[in-house]
Amino acid sequence: MKIHFVDDLIRNASYPSITVTMKTHRTAPGVTQDPILLKNLRNELAERLSNEMDKKTSEQWLKRFDSFIHLIDHQNNLDGLGIFLGERVGMIKRFPFDLPNRVVLDKNFATRDIIVGISKSLRYYVLTLSKEKVDIFEASEDRFGENAEIDGFPMENPRIAANTLEKSFSDTEDRYTEEFFREVDEALEKVMRQEPLPIVLVGVRRIRDYYMKKTRFSHNVIAQLDGSRSANNASTWLNEIWAEVGKSMKEQKIERLNALRSGISPEKISSIVSDVYKLARQGRVSHLVAQKDYRQAARIYEGNIQLLEKPEQPGDYDDVIDEIAEQTLLNGGMVDFIVNGETNFDQPLTAILRY
Repeated sequence: MKIHFVDDLIRNASYPSITVTMKTHRTAPGVTQDPILLKNLRNELAERLSNEMDKKTSEQWLKRFDSFIHLIDHQNNLDGLGIFLGERVGMIKRFPFDLPNRVVLDKNFATRDIIVGISKSLRYYVLTLSKEKVDIFEASEDRFGENAEIDGFPMENPRIAANTLEKSFSDTEDRYTEEFFREVDEALEKVMRQEPLPIVLVGVRRIRDYYMKKTRFSHNVIAQLDGSRSANNASTWLNEIWAEVGKSMKEQKIERLNALRSGISPEKISSIVSDVYKLARQGRVSHLVAQKDYRQAARIYEGNIQLLEKPEQPGDYDDVIDEIAEQTLLNGGMVDFIVNGETNFDQPLTAILRY
């Protein structure tokens, strides 16, 4: 699992890296409480800053934070909100899953809850097909996410007039549709290069069949839904799609992780936190699997790691598992967070090594 904005946060982290996450609401009356919760978290941040910095510096950072959150329109909230602020970073992200109400002031941005949420959420693209227009959406289980609309889409076919859409359709003779679908595939290639997720096709059968013969991404299609669907009421039929693909996607993920664990020899596995930290820093971790509720405070000094019950001084890590996950991603590895007992990974933390 590669998450591009997380890579940006990892690469641009420095002290102080401010992370504020919170549970939010899509609709009233809950959405009216979101600004109040954010204000409370802002006050908690103010206290953390004043405890760790001199007065002038803490006030400067708090002023930056206040200016930044002023940009938030809570009417656009989803289920979780993440605010990331640092020397080279200013990012507000909305997520289609719950996040804890949390303030972290650290050397690194607290990305663990984001990685957990994305790892737990089974994500896919919905591609709606017609001869006239093709659109694509990013979905997370039964919800559309912040980036539901993808750059380059929707695409319209300028060669076909609207009043001819329902006329005869031939797999071999409709040159205009073939050219249009070729252009769609070129745009889809850019999307898949950025993040290759499974695809669900939606459209009338004859057009879906025609597209499947022409596309280079037929192997990425995990399900097809019959009939014409309008983007205007997409949220009403997303439940139908998730009912179709949800169970199989969950089973496939568990099967994938179980097969991974069964095929690895003992000498290529490490589960000791201090060892895994060093291995991740060396770039030797190809795949990290951690239980989603496992957290570990720590202090790093001169390349050594001391595990703590809780952070005791500025610079201590709230959760070193965050740091290990980030180092794994930074070095091109994969990260999965799991629920204890759902796979045959039975340790709180397991690193699969490249060598």
